[in-house]
Amino acid sequence: MVKNIFLSASVTARILVILSIILLAGTNMACHQDDYVTYEVTGDAEAVQVLITTDTGVDAKYEDVPLPWRMEFGGFDRSYVYLYAHNNTDSGSINATIYVNGRIFRQAATSRPYDTVVVYGEKNN
Repeated sequence: MVKNIFLSASVTARILVILSIILLAGTNMACHQDDYVTYEVTGDAEAVQVLITTDTGVDAKYEDVPLPWRMEFGGFDRSYVYLYAHNNTDSGSINATIYVNGRIFRQAATSRPYDTVVVYGEKNN
């Protein structure tokens, strides 16, 4: 017996609309050469591993950083921003936020031990 693995047209259309909304959320902010990008990790976890994409496009890794942690870049002309934060302990919460020109661009949080949050986005120049 062969099962129909295709979704109906209406279900497919709904999924496409939802994915479009998710992908377009936050893309109304263009990143220009004079933009300020701030990566921030807060919470009550004792030690966190952080990985970011810098203003030069290089990944930078920070081990066992205490919270709150913050890194700011002026003149950030890259279109892609990325922030990874991992709770290295068996308790505590972490909140990861990317700001562009002082406004929240992406944000995520977890309160589970040894958990990870990742926030990222691509902006048009």
